[in-house]
Amino acid sequence: MGIDRNNYQIGIYLEKALQRKHLTTKELSDLSGVDITNLRKFLINESSPSLTTIKKIAKALDMDVEYFTNDSYYKKKQTKTSIDNELFDMIDETNEINMRKAYKGINRIINQSYNSASATGKKEILEYLYHVMTIDIYKVIYNEKNESNSNRGGTKHHGNR
Repeated sequence: MGIDRNNYQIGIYLEKALQRKHLTTKELSDLSGVDITNLRKFLINESSPSLTTIKKIAKALDMDVEYFTNDSYYKKKQTKTSIDNELFDMIDETNEINMRKAYKGINRIINQSYNSASATGKKEILEYLYHVMTIDIYKVIYNEKNESNSNRGGTKHHGNR
């Protein structure tokens, strides 16, 4: 993944840089001259910037181009570390705002990972997400509804799933 390739997936790097510099995508757009719509696409790896665009972003952030081009998060498997250390700490049932931030962060990382994967990888991700959605998340919702009904004196309904 050398410097000459033209399919840079910079989403996770751009997100980290914006957090460190306390900037919004709008502010970075103003500083770099890169269209805000493109920056948003870069954030979720829906689109890949050219090396020229990366240079504009790096200059605006006062960072090395290498930060965005060496894929260290994926090479060193730091994506999981990012989730564990930053997002997991936000999951607190007493703080809806932090839970929403964690949810949005996890969604961004899913988008970044999906958009960075090959067709085979995308298929595997979709199969896994389908399983999680139809089995695991369904159980959480179903159990909460049953608990809510039983607390109100309602009858429990047993599904076939």
